[in-house]
Amino acid sequence: MTIILVTHDLLAISSQVRRLACLNGQLVYHGEPELNEHIVNSLYGCPVDLIAHGVPHRVLKTHEGESHHD
Repeated sequence: MTIILVTHDLLAISSQVRRLACLNGQLVYHGEPELNEHIVNSLYGCPVDLIAHGVPHRVLKTHEGESHHD
């Protein structure tokens, strides 16, 4: 069975799926749900630290760049 889910909370669902496809205007990642900082930085377009303490979290650093939201 295939389910297509659209979400911005990648870390919440990454432990629940076998394959993950991530888009940011184009396909950025497709594969096992083992996200790392490089992949997440590419998705969000800014530096991100991944922190895990029981439940994974993401921390967006202060970023002075173009907004990717229209």
